[in-house]
Amino acid sequence: NFKYMPELEWHWAYPVIWAVIIVLGVLMLMGFKRKKWL
Repeated sequence: NFKYMPELEWHWAYPVIWAVIIVLGVLMLMGFKRKKWL
């Protein structure tokens, strides 16, 4: 099963995915605060 997981083929897959998740979370938080939803 593990040979069919594409994220295991690229060494930097998990750090890049985590960075994208964090950046999107921060951007959403900033947008919500700007619209006074938080």
